[in-house]
Amino acid sequence: MTEPSLADRAWLFLNWLFPDIARPMEYVALFGLGGWSWFLIVHPEVIGTGSYKGFAALPASAWAILMGLTAFVELLAIVAPKIPRRADLRFIAMALASGFWAVIDFNFFVGGVPSTGTHMYAIFAVQSALTGVWLGCLSIRS
Repeated sequence: MTEPSLADRAWLFLNWLFPDIARPMEYVALFGLGGWSWFLIVHPEVIGTGSYKGFAALPASAWAILMGLTAFVELLAIVAPKIPRRADLRFIAMALASGFWAVIDFNFFVGGVPSTGTHMYAIFAVQSALTGVWLGCLSIRS
């Protein structure tokens, strides 16, 4: 038996990294919301100031915990292939992520400072929702 070529190994790695069309958006949710959580832990003083004033309804620590937990659920959905009803977990994780992207977008909108970031978060919310629909179809099929 011959040793797999570098191209074969690269293809196997890419298939592992991106097993289906939902995975890129799952990574956006994992790293994006995880980054938000970390940012709010390190810089809690931004809540209630400038474009972040829409977030003042909760303390920074609460936002950080909620976003961090959502990122953790996303991580579980990505790395735990042997858990029962994994498709359901992936759907739930994406629904949570979609909701948080919408909350982030809404809070920046309430902050009254128009930016490309506000539109980007709206797009993330819509993309996450569409990905969630696709994952929901997988969940029904399995």
